[in-house]
Amino acid sequence: MRSVKLINDGARLQQRSFTPLAKRAILKFQPEYVWLQEGTLARSLQRWIRRNRIPTRLVFCDGAPVGAEFSSEFDFVVNLTPTAREELISHGYPESRTRLIPHPVTIPAPTKDRATWRQSLGFRESDRLVISVAAWNSHHKRIDYVIREMAAVRRDHEQYKLLLCGQPTPETPGLQKLARELLGDNVRWMTLPLAELSNAYHAADLFVLASHNEALGAVIAEAAIAGLPIICNDFPAARYILGDHPGIVDLRHDGALAEAIGGGTAIRGASGVTERVKSQFCPRRLACELAEFLEGVDA
Repeated sequence: MRSVKLINDGARLQQRSFTPLAKRAILKFQPEYVWLQEGTLARSLQRWIRRNRIPTRLVFCDGAPVGAEFSSEFDFVVNLTPTAREELISHGYPESRTRLIPHPVTIPAPTKDRATWRQSLGFRESDRLVISVAAWNSHHKRIDYVIREMAAVRRDHEQYKLLLCGQPTPETPGLQKLARELLGDNVRWMTLPLAELSNAYHAADLFVLASHNEALGAVIAEAAIAGLPIICNDFPAARYILGDHPGIVDLRHDGALAEAIGGGTAIRGASGVTERVKSQFCPRRLACELAEFLEGVDA
């Protein structure tokens, strides 16, 4: 009797269940390329394509990231940061088959003025509103760290308030309990559509992201486009997005974020930073780069 190993990861299970539909679509439409960043689905399709000698070629975007060894299985690879691309090439993957093309990032214009939006949430114009856009967890986004550091900031600067925009996770109830104990009613938890998130960015005074590392950290680019001062940990993708920005600091230690906030480490991004990030993550430019990459491979 064959044994069946259950897949406990919901994302992997979803990708496995979608694989037969993807195969039928490839056979029906016969595309030259299929672009994917879901690792389980991409690996299954790549092996099926090669086994059946199907002319479609797979472009894998290493957005998790899953690393050089896994990525090297695919026909072509799109990396989101220079560091990831360098690691892939060092692993022996042909340089001509990979390209640095980050995810496009844009934010819509705000639909409400700053004062109105802040007032609707109970914030005063005199408040210093700190926004963090991240899933509500501790293991990666370190929301517990943000809460504790904000409590430390408020001991000397009571005007600071916290706005957490993201999605709930199994860790969220414990984090909300911690926030009630340390911040009382000086924190808001909101899950927002993109249009409302744009209002939140433009209503805030400071953006923070406490995660140790990110494959890209698109929210950093969003905050830069909104013109916000930024404080985030020092990791390669942050340097790629912001360059030599004063708000990139070592947030691995207790007190580091509180010191950066209270000491005014973050400065409002100069217009040059905002415009550079807009250009760097422009959807039209990145689409042209992807087309140019694939056309160059064919040539």
